[in-house]
Amino acid sequence: MIKFETVGKDKLTGFSGVVIGLVQYLNGCVSYQIQPETKHDGDKPAKKPAEKLWVDAHNLEAEDDGVSIDSLFALDFHDKVKDKHTGFKGVIETRYAYPNGSRRYAVQPTKLLKGRPQDALVFDEQQLMDKPKARKGGPGDLHPGFDTP
Repeated sequence: MIKFETVGKDKLTGFSGVVIGLVQYLNGCVSYQIQPETKHDGDKPAKKPAEKLWVDAHNLEAEDDGVSIDSLFALDFHDKVKDKHTGFKGVIETRYAYPNGSRRYAVQPTKLLKGRPQDALVFDEQQLMDKPKARKGGPGDLHPGFDTP
C-alpha cells in the first residue's frame, strides 16, 4: 500500500502532491487521492488550496510500505451491514480510508425498488458496527495513523 502523507506523482500527467486518501472498489480497482502542495500563487499566498485529484494506484509513483490494504478495514466486501441510525441495509461495495483514521463504506442495497437497483449510500464504519471487529495484519494489527479511539 502506498503510504499516506508521502508525495506521489501521476505517471501519465506529472500531477504530484501528498497522498491523503484511498478508495478500493469491489472490482479490485484502487485509487489514491493526492493534494498538491501549492501554498503560494507566485509571490503571494494562495487564496485557496489546489484541487485534489484521484489517481489509479498503477499510475501513481510513491513510496510503498508493504502493508496490506485489507488491514485498514474492519469490514470486507460483500459483508451484509445495517446502518444503526437509519436502518439502511445492504452489502459493502466500496471502501475508503484517510490518514486521520476515518474509514467509510459504500453500501449497496440488495433489494430492487420499483424494479430497479437502488443507489449505494456511504456510511462511517462506526455506524455499521455494533462493536468494533479486530483488524487483521499490520503492526499491532493496525496500520499507523489508523488507531481506533
